[in-house]
Amino acid sequence: MVSTSRSLVALVAVALVSTAALAQQEDAIEISMVAIQASFEDREEKLYDRTLDSVRQALEDLDEYDTFRLVREQKRPAQYREKTRIQVNDRYTLIITPMGRDSRGRIRIQASIEEEIRRNDEIITRTALEFTSNVAPGRPLKLCGLRLDEGELVLVVTMTVRRSDRERSSDQPSGR
Repeated sequence: MVSTSRSLVALVAVALVSTAALAQQEDAIEISMVAIQASFEDREEKLYDRTLDSVRQALEDLDEYDTFRLVREQKRPAQYREKTRIQVNDRYTLIITPMGRDSRGRIRIQASIEEEIRRNDEIITRTALEFTSNVAPGRPLKLCGLRLDEGELVLVVTMTVRRSDRERSSDQPSGR
């Protein structure tokens, strides 16, 4: 009898963990990317494009730059363990693969930035940056330092998690 009870408890525990993992994988992820050309132009005060209000706070501690201009802003849905490609401009592409979530709710990602360069009338694609990180949902991740025209590329990436419809409906009272 004790053995049967332990087996039942173990089975329920496995089922709960599996259900939680499945629900996590069904969460909808949205990746927001704001690409900025940052440069130092020896200004008295920093200059931000008006279109950068949503990420201005994330840029304020970048003291090596004093001018910030929007290149592109995009939002894309993403799935766990699937690559999401976001075109930054004609030269760079951001690639993010959400791998899962840790116990604190952070999203573990594998990411890279591909760069297209011209050599001898041929376009070659190379990996300019590659990394793995844990990203807190709703908090900006800043990627800086790649060359862009007369400045540098700064990417502000924010990931948002939206719970699946099935998980949200299970939170609601049944009305009985």
